[in-house]
Amino acid sequence: MLTTPSQRLCALERSILRALCQASLPDALRQGICRELATYQWRLADHRIVFAALQRARTASSSPLREQLPAHATRMGFPDINWAVLFVPGEAVEGIERLVTDLRAAERAS
Repeated sequence: MLTTPSQRLCALERSILRALCQASLPDALRQGICRELATYQWRLADHRIVFAALQRARTASSSPLREQLPAHATRMGFPDINWAVLFVPGEAVEGIERLVTDLRAAERAS
């Protein structure tokens, strides 16, 4: 059970990042969500780093995000991200737009 607004924001951030890391998410949707969240102030440093790596990743690349993101984070000076919590097999991506809406609402409420 999430007890504080900060915990809710962090949980929403993690869910959004998990969805953004899924190979099944259409590239156009991933890019649109990244543009929409470009000015969002991520609550956790790891979340900020993962999002920055997502913004740098080339979705048209032959390398999957699972390989690109850790490489980007390492080049940014952050090799110790726990990628296992983000690359969750079968993570739902259908509701990502709703998650972003909920994140923005929770951000305004905090």
